Amino acid sequence: MSHLWHAMVRRLGFFTLISSNLSALEDVMTKAYVMIHLEVTNREEFISGFASKNPALVAEYGGKRLTGGPDAEVYFLENQITDRQADVHAIFEFPDKESALAWRNCEGYKAILPTRTNNTTNTYFAIVSGVDD
Repeated sequence: MSHLWHAMVRRLGFFTLISSNLSALEDVMTKAYVMIHLEVTNREEFISGFASKNPALVAEYGGKRLTGGPDAEVYFLENQITDRQADVHAIFEFPDKESALAWRNCEGYKAILPTRTNNTTNTYFAIVSGVDD
C-alpha cells in the first residue's frame, strides 16, 4: 500500500474512533422531559409563588420550556381520570436526566414546591427519557 493510503486509513480510523466515542456519549446523555398537568385551585398564589419563579430554576439547570404554562391553549384532551380539564399543561426539556433530577431536587425548587402543591390538585408530574433521533 502507498504512504497516502496508510495515511488515509490512519486518519479515517481516528475519525471512526472519535465518532463512535461521541455516539456513546450521546447515548449516555439522552435528553429528559418533564411533563406536568394540574388543576389550579388558587391561580394568584400559584402564579406568584411558583409559576413566576420556576422558569429561572429550569434555566439554571439547562432546561427550557417547550410548551404550556398557565395560559396554554389546549387543542385536544382525553382525560379518563377526572371530568375536569387540567389548568396547566407544560413540557420542559433538559439536556439529560441528571440535570432534570438536579432541578427537581434543588433547594430552590423545594422552596417553591409547597406553593405548587398547596394551590393545585390532580397533579400529574413525570420526568421521562427522550428518544434517540
